[in-house]
Parts: sequence; C-alpha cells; structure tokens
Amino acid sequence: MPSFLENLSVQTLERIFGVVVLLSVYVIYQQYVIVTILSVIILYITLYYYKKKQEKYIPLTGQSVLITGCDTGIGHKLAVRLGKSDVTVFACCLSSSSKGALKLKSVGSNVHVLSMNVKSDESIEECLQYVKERCQDKGLWGIVNNAGIVRCGDVELTTMSVYKDVVDVNLFGMIRVCKAFIPLVRKAKGRVINVTSVRGIISYPAFSAYSMSKFAAEAFSDSLRMEMSRFGVKVVIVEPGNYGGATGLWDEENKERILNSVDEMNSEASLEVLDTYGNGYLRKLAQNGIDGCSTTYPNLNPVTDVLYNAIFNLNPQTRYLIDGSNKIYDIDCVMGRLRSFVPTWMMDYVVMTYYGPPKPPVVEP
Repeated sequence: MPSFLENLSVQTLERIFGVVVLLSVYVIYQQYVIVTILSVIILYITLYYYKKKQEKYIPLTGQSVLITGCDTGIGHKLAVRLGKSDVTVFACCLSSSSKGALKLKSVGSNVHVLSMNVKSDESIEECLQYVKERCQDKGLWGIVNNAGIVRCGDVELTTMSVYKDVVDVNLFGMIRVCKAFIPLVRKAKGRVINVTSVRGIISYPAFSAYSMSKFAAEAFSDSLRMEMSRFGVKVVIVEPGNYGGATGLWDEENKERILNSVDEMNSEASLEVLDTYGNGYLRKLAQNGIDGCSTTYPNLNPVTDVLYNAIFNLNPQTRYLIDGSNKIYDIDCVMGRLRSFVPTWMMDYVVMTYYGPPKPPVVEP
C-alpha cells in the first residue's frame, strides 16, 4: 500500500471510495445522457427532413391570395415573393400611394395593389367588390391577415384610446377581413392565415395593449379553425418571434408614431402617476423598444418561407412559432414554449430579467 494511504483513517478511505464510486456513476450517467441527447437530435433532424420530403403543394397557377398590411414588412415581402410566381396577389396597403405600394405596382401585372384600412368596413367592402370581380366563380384561395400596429406603455399610463386603436387594427381588423372574404375562401376551399405573434402566447410588461390583441387573435383563430373545418377551409396561425427590427412595426415612420403616442399618453397622465413613474419614463420605454430591434433576425425570409408553406402546403400545421433573433436562440420563443410548464413566479422572473421596464424614480417619503 502506498505510504500516504497508511496515514489515512478508515472513515477517510471510505469517503474517498464513495466519491470515486459516485464520480464513476456520474460519468456513466453523463455518457448515457449525451447519447440520449444525440439520439433525440438525430431523430428530430431525420423526422424533419422526412416530413419536408413528404410535403406536397397545390399548383400555384390560377390561385389568388389577399394579403393585408403590404406597405412594409412581412406583408410587403410576401406580396413580392408571390408576385414573382403565377399567383394573383391582392396586396392591401393602407395607402396605394405609399412607397411600398408603389414598389409593389412594379412587380408584375398579377399584383393588384389596393387601398385598405382594416378599421373601416367601407374600405374593406370596396376591396371585396374588386376581388369578387376578378375571382368570379373560382373563389379566393387564401387570406393572409398581417396588418398590425404596436404601442407600448404601462397599464396606468396607456390611454383607452391607445387600447382601442391597437385592438381595432390587430383584432377587429382581422375579424372584419375574415367576415368579408371568407365566403370567397369557402368557395375555393382555401386557407385563412392569421399572423399573430410570440407575444400572443406570452405577455410582457408595458405591452399589454399589443399582447391582449394578439392573445385574442389566437382565440379567434382557434374558434374559426374549428368552424371552418366542415367546409374544407384550413385556418393557420403564424407566430413570428423576434423579427421586429426587420418588419415595418419599428421602421422610421412607425418609430415616430410610437414616440408621438407616448408623448400623448404622457400629456394625459395625472400628476400623481407622472410623479410615480417619472416624466421621461415613457420615452425611455419606447427607446428601449427601438434599441431592442438590434437583437432581431436580420431579414424576414424564415417568416415568408413559413407563410408560403401555410398557404400552399396540402397539409399545413395548425400553428407555426417562428424563431427569430440574431442570437443562438430566440428567448421570446423559448419562453413561449416553456410558459405552460414553468411556474409563474419563475417565468415572471425570466421575463422581467430580459424585458423589465425602466425603473421609476424612487420617491422620498
């Protein structure tokens, strides 16, 4: 026996032996864990590519799709992509003379640029009559409800007019378009694709107006999916993750609208609320949102790929959660997936760590 072991007590030797056994078990266990993880990854990749290989798409020729919110962002990119194929595209813009609308007019003769304000029944009705004349008896293959706006502000500071405006566009706009165009989609046994957001499955502080509109859009879409199934119409929910910087929601024009909105909220807040939160709080909050765009995915290709799949795949998924971000992982989508399994206090801690609002000033007693 080595001399250094002779000086050790039996108890110490037993402890050393126990540690060695535990380390051996741990190493063996770790090996199994690694093998298990690798097996799951390989299985996932195999199933993913097998599923891709089995996908079948409807012929594009002769199909027609209506897309809302085509001035910028997701709607614009999708309209351009479909416009370069044999699909007839009804690209609905808030203004047919906007920069985005003018660009779409040069894509091809199969792209019809229409003015549509999703808050207006009259505007939607005009578009409906235009589409009816061109689709005739064949019907409309797809609707992509994409129009949306974002506003930020704590509940105490967000005015009722802001709540109403966000819900009127993000939720009621979607409902108005569906109610108007679904008879044409039903005739074609086509698709309704509703673009919500990862923030329609997880809420963040200071974005209650946006999140509640997206949560409600998810519920509306789920109900509509079940109602339409008997008519052969598929309803699909698309939930983009961190793509804000690549969309039109935070472009220069909308940044100005957001900053104007927080200034209005600031001016309407009571003195007591302003003292509590601080006079520059809302501006700082909006600026944090603008600065956060630097972490988003650099382009919208993953989103338009999913939308293309949702529109033309014979058997699309019910919902697509699309990871974004320019990091290794999209924390928004990770939290969205874990929300139902993680205790509320823990999820709140993670959300506040990543997206906690600026701290209000400390008011001395």
